[in-house]
Amino acid sequence: MQAPAMILVACLDQAATLQAAVVHGARRASQIGEASTALFHSLSAALSGSDQEVSRQKRALNTLAAAVTDWSEDKSKREALVQIGRSVLIKWLLSRALDQSHNLEQVEAEHALLNLLADATTASAVLNCEGALPKLLQLLRHTSDAEKLAGRLLTASAQVTLTQVPSLDEIKKVIDSAKGESSVWVQQVAVRFMGNWAEASVINCGKIATMQGGQALTEIAAAAASAGHNRQLEYELVRTMALLARDCPLTHTLGIDTWLRQLLYIAADAAAMKHLKLASQALDGFSLCLWQLGEGQADSALAGTNVFPLLHHLSKESSQLLRRSIITAVGALSHPDDMHEDERQLWTEQILQWMCSPNSSTEIRFACGQALTGLASVSGTEGLQIAHKWLADLLVYFSKDVTAYSAVRLKDEVFNEATDDSFRNAVAVMPLFARSVAAELRDASDQVGAYQEPPLDPEHLITSAMTRTETQRRNRQIADSVLIKALKTLCALVSHDDAKQRWLQSTGILGLLQRLTVQDNLVSGAVPLPAHPVLPNFGENTPLRLWRESARIIAMISADAASQTMIRHTAWVPWLQAAATIDDCKLSSHAARALLHLESARCFPSINTYQFEHNLYEPQMLHRIKSTVAELQSEVEEAVDKVQSALGNSEAVLERQASHHQAGPRLVMRDGVHLFDPTNPHHKVLAQHGAASTAPGSPLVDVVFVHGIRGGAFATWRREGVQNRQPGHKPGNLDHPYCWPSTWLPQDVPEARLLSMEYAAPASGWEAESMPLHGTVGQLLNRLIAAGVGQRPVIFVTHSMGGVLVKEMLAKAFSETAPAHHRQLADSTSGLVFYACPHLGSNLANIGWNLRYVGASPAASVVHLKPGKHLEDVNNQLQRVHEQRGLPVLSFGEGASTTINTILPKLTVVPEASSYPGYGEFVLLEGVDHINVCKPPHKTDPAYVKLMEFLQFRVQESRKSTELHRCNS
Repeated sequence: MQAPAMILVACLDQAATLQAAVVHGARRASQIGEASTALFHSLSAALSGSDQEVSRQKRALNTLAAAVTDWSEDKSKREALVQIGRSVLIKWLLSRALDQSHNLEQVEAEHALLNLLADATTASAVLNCEGALPKLLQLLRHTSDAEKLAGRLLTASAQVTLTQVPSLDEIKKVIDSAKGESSVWVQQVAVRFMGNWAEASVINCGKIATMQGGQALTEIAAAAASAGHNRQLEYELVRTMALLARDCPLTHTLGIDTWLRQLLYIAADAAAMKHLKLASQALDGFSLCLWQLGEGQADSALAGTNVFPLLHHLSKESSQLLRRSIITAVGALSHPDDMHEDERQLWTEQILQWMCSPNSSTEIRFACGQALTGLASVSGTEGLQIAHKWLADLLVYFSKDVTAYSAVRLKDEVFNEATDDSFRNAVAVMPLFARSVAAELRDASDQVGAYQEPPLDPEHLITSAMTRTETQRRNRQIADSVLIKALKTLCALVSHDDAKQRWLQSTGILGLLQRLTVQDNLVSGAVPLPAHPVLPNFGENTPLRLWRESARIIAMISADAASQTMIRHTAWVPWLQAAATIDDCKLSSHAARALLHLESARCFPSINTYQFEHNLYEPQMLHRIKSTVAELQSEVEEAVDKVQSALGNSEAVLERQASHHQAGPRLVMRDGVHLFDPTNPHHKVLAQHGAASTAPGSPLVDVVFVHGIRGGAFATWRREGVQNRQPGHKPGNLDHPYCWPSTWLPQDVPEARLLSMEYAAPASGWEAESMPLHGTVGQLLNRLIAAGVGQRPVIFVTHSMGGVLVKEMLAKAFSETAPAHHRQLADSTSGLVFYACPHLGSNLANIGWNLRYVGASPAASVVHLKPGKHLEDVNNQLQRVHEQRGLPVLSFGEGASTTINTILPKLTVVPEASSYPGYGEFVLLEGVDHINVCKPPHKTDPAYVKLMEFLQFRVQESRKSTELHRCNS
């Protein structure tokens, strides 16, 4: 017996040689390790015997323990020691350290374990050794240096991942060791181990629940509260409870309803002692438990507790971390059965104040949005009023630090006076108007929910009930109208500012829109959407205009790729898919743009998504699953390629590899860019492969329509004689069958992507705010480039002022100082079509501009339609491009006077001399006025026939060029 022990000590004495062998992975290290392990097995067997011979070998064993301790003192040597001894050494040390004889061997073994726990690498070997954790807790119970050992265990457990799958027996022993009269050190470490197991695996969570771990945590928390609060133990309890509440599949066996009171007590006491981090974590755990219990269960579980007074008291603290936790708790308590109406209104005002605070973080706003969604979810007018207040406060917030377009109006003849930065904070509404709409929305909402006492006279009960019903219906119609105006105002405030759109997204705008449109729908002007297999009744009583503005907001915020995770897994996606197929031009366009943004974000995964700090609300296992899937995906695809090649399906391999090719930037369809044919497959191809894609199915050319004054993205291009074919439609609303680019062009030029631009173009300031032409040019240029216009040949089709705008844009893009992406768009322009464009100005614009001296308010852009040198210079510049590069130009002139209004006589808005630029082909449309010049009534009309000849020739040229390029490639 002495010989093996002395041989092992000799092995340990070869420190330098053995250490070098271990570091370099030499074969000798492995051989020595295997030999040493065998010796440890022999020693363990001998020590378990009762032979008197064993007692005579104690000195040898003491020598062995001392040698192990000496090695464990040095970091590099202790790593080699663990590799040599492996689990046998650790188990031997644990068995010696638990020996109650307190001899030298036991002391040395305990000392060696402390040294091994001091380093993360060797601590991992100790903690992941089978059966080690219960034994360490047993040692902690009996050691005289419990504080030091507990500190080492807590530090090591924070650095080490538990990879060893615990058995039910091991978990039970750890749980049992923490119950009863265990020391606070044992409880801290035991609860920490339970938390680490829970974090490591959902299966471990289930095992803890099966072994009555939930009840044990309740007992430990109650005992800790009675004995005096120990902050470290409370931290461990809160963490473990939160992890189990979040991930455990057997929550019904955990007894988490009994945790609620304990977590509230911990939060209250920690806040009183200014341990605000602990108070925040306790409230987070409280919220997780409430969500797991389900809606309406908090009232019975918290009977007799003053939860809301406590939250109000805690809300006075300035800590942002604690504030976020309070907001989250309010959201978890927002079910009607758990919160009284008065309490709901108080928290709504408080959370709105926090959300719109100038120093609110993204995480705070996200929590506010979640809580407000819960507060507004109560049915009836109460929830609707909360949603209205929410929207009203957003309007007030965004009306700050903005400037109306009219405030940056340029001087009469100075086109280049301002730069793009001049319009950075310019919006299409006045700030005062936005705030007035917010006040109007609040007032209308109050009227909807106004309570009226019933009459005392029974004879008037029936009449009074009918009157109240009619009054409520009328008030709802008013609120409906104001709500739509508020959403349109919100869009105007944020539509051109990416930062504001991200801010809006972080406030839970999706939840707000869902509350306004899905639940307790207003009935006025309701237009049902087509039935959808997933959500057949989704929004069937919602006004169409309200759906339009909702889809528009979703399309705006989805342009930010970081938003895809917030939108993709909501009920909005199937609704957007249904809305993209309906006839309404605007709604289908907005819905299709949102879906394209989601698709492009999915196919361009390098875009970062929102990253919050420590967040218990998304299971860690989900992150692991996602990363594992991402790692395996490429391996699976390679294996599929090999199988396909072996089967002779090389074309399938090439097709799959081509599908991953991303060409150019990510496709982004910003607000104001519309789709005439939203269901065309080539839109999805560009979203998947990039804006510059030439993959099969990509469009060959882009055809971009630009309207003029008082026009719209769809209304300008309706067929002649079509005004309002649908009941309840207002001017400017149009269905695809009545819009000729939507119905004719997809059939006649299927290779073309059909886009329509929209911008503020009123005739006067009394109608609406409008930006000076220079600002509109900059916005139009940026939107087109983001949509991928310029990546392939592009043809512009314009009406009236839209032609001037496009010419100004091309002049800017052709300039020597233009950036490369602007120049690329100009170089890609392969055709220009002008319907009644005032190339040299319009006297009507001159008259309108001069009327400002007698009280009129012409729009800022009108000044640029006056005859003058600037228009002549731009026209001459485009003429040089036409002559030098052969840029095709087709112009149409109006052949009849136009009725402007009932007071003025008929006028020729753009005379022939101005509608013909002096170059290109010119067609005078006899008997057609300025408004209808771009509205052909049928396909045989000259306005369409000439356009079609022009487009088809350009498409044919592009097709030949593409085929030649592919052949060369």
